[in-house]
Amino acid sequence: MPEREWKLGVKDVHVIPRSEGFEYDVYMCWNIQSQIDPSCAPGGKYLMTAYAPVTEKQAKDKGLMVKACKHIINYLERRYPGFKKSVDWALFPTCWKLEGVAKSKSQAGTLKAPVEAPGIQGLYFTGDTVKGYGVAMDCAVAAALICASRVTGKDYGVS
Repeated sequence: MPEREWKLGVKDVHVIPRSEGFEYDVYMCWNIQSQIDPSCAPGGKYLMTAYAPVTEKQAKDKGLMVKACKHIINYLERRYPGFKKSVDWALFPTCWKLEGVAKSKSQAGTLKAPVEAPGIQGLYFTGDTVKGYGVAMDCAVAAALICASRVTGKDYGVS
C-alpha cells in the first residue's frame, strides 16, 4: 500500500468470487503491521499481512488455497504496480482452526494470558488475546464471560 494511504487507512475491497470454487464470496483483508510498530520489520522494509477467511473445508483444499493466494498476490500487483518485485519473502500458511490473534506462538491456545493477573489481586484482563475460545470477537466475548465469572463468582457457562 502506498505510504500516502497509510495514515488515511485507505483500503479498497477485493473479493475472490464464489464462482472460483468457494462456498461464498471471499473478502480479502490486509494490514501493514510495520506502520504501527516499525520495530517488526528491518529498517527500510515493511511487514504486511494479507488474508482471506475461508471455511474449514476450503482451508483443507490445497488447490483452492493456492488459487486464493494467487488471487491475493495478483490483486495487490494490479492495485500497486511493482508489488511482486518488492516482496523479499512470503509465507502462505493455511489454518482451519484459528484462535485469537497472537504475536508469537507462546501467546496462543492454552499459553494465552489468564484473565486474572498473577500476583495482583483484583486486576483482570479480557479480549481476544487472553484465555478464551474461538476467534476474534467470539474469543473476546468468551474471555469477557470468564472474567465476569471470576469477578462476580457467578457461572456464565464458559470456563
